[in-house]
Amino acid sequence: MTDANGNTVYYTTLEAAAAVAVAGITDSSGHMVCYTSLQEAVDAAANGSTITLLDNTSGSGVVVPSGSDITIDLNGYTYTATSTVGSDGTVTNGFQLLKDSDITIKNGTIEAGSDSIKILVQNYSNLTLRDVTLDGTGSANMQYVLSNNNGTTSIEGATSIIAPDGAVAFDVYDYQDGGYSGVNVTVDTTGNIDGNIEIGGDGTNPTPTLTIKNGTFDGKIIVNDIMAEKMKGFITGGVFASEIPEKYIAEGYGLVKGANGYAVQKETSSSDTSILDPSNPNGEGSDANVNSGSNDAGFEPEKPGTDFAPEKLGERVKTLAKTSDNLTPVLVSVVGLIAISLTAFLFARSRKMR
Repeated sequence: MTDANGNTVYYTTLEAAAAVAVAGITDSSGHMVCYTSLQEAVDAAANGSTITLLDNTSGSGVVVPSGSDITIDLNGYTYTATSTVGSDGTVTNGFQLLKDSDITIKNGTIEAGSDSIKILVQNYSNLTLRDVTLDGTGSANMQYVLSNNNGTTSIEGATSIIAPDGAVAFDVYDYQDGGYSGVNVTVDTTGNIDGNIEIGGDGTNPTPTLTIKNGTFDGKIIVNDIMAEKMKGFITGGVFASEIPEKYIAEGYGLVKGANGYAVQKETSSSDTSILDPSNPNGEGSDANVNSGSNDAGFEPEKPGTDFAPEKLGERVKTLAKTSDNLTPVLVSVVGLIAISLTAFLFARSRKMR
């Protein structure tokens, strides 16, 4: 094992080593090399390595250098950042993930443990968050739990992001004036995004992309003026605590209002009158129709700019009933009336001719 200064330290028992070990990297022979800090393990990791957290741990902020290709497996544990890292003048990050890197963080929790942390994870890399909780509530000065300024970010599995009241859960900010190539974020999680989502840019090339496929969202989507006309049709799933603008919903999808929020669901031409469970907003395994019916969760169809109100649906159903199910008897009645009228006319005419 090595200490914080890079010196090799030898322990006479496995128990003694485990008592101070924070993280480990398994080498090519299958042996785990242990380290006394997460930063130390990151610094020692070769590309392709997996760093495994060995226990719940508090420690300094962590910088993953440019050009890295690593996985941080939190292994079901929590890492609490108690100090900050960052660039000169902006040393306010719990984690700083630098560009030209491919980083996966999975299976555990990263949380803020100091009021000095304003951004829990500052990301410039290609980042995958899988089955992770990012919890920024431990800092009274938290502004962004996850800030994305470059690269491709995938929020997946059961990942949750938790911001304090009024703070941003994550942003998508195109910062090409700062020498970055662009940012793309995809959210496809069964977890919760608690906090606002902010979309912006510096105007040099206002083309950041955000795709929301699934998740439960309790904050607002805030788009700055530069991006206002660019951000359209990027949501195909998810449940939102507040109503979202129609232009953010992708073509072929609709908004379903319920007691607990608004679900974005795929529209179909099915005659099935059931609608999707909000926990399955993309309709897997269901022939759901966002434009009809209601369910036990209290969701009723609603799509901005259309007449999907329940009373209008009732009128539509009545109209359809009159023009479909009752079409045959109506035609029979009309034909019969014409025949009777014609017979009466001919009879009256024949009497006059006599």
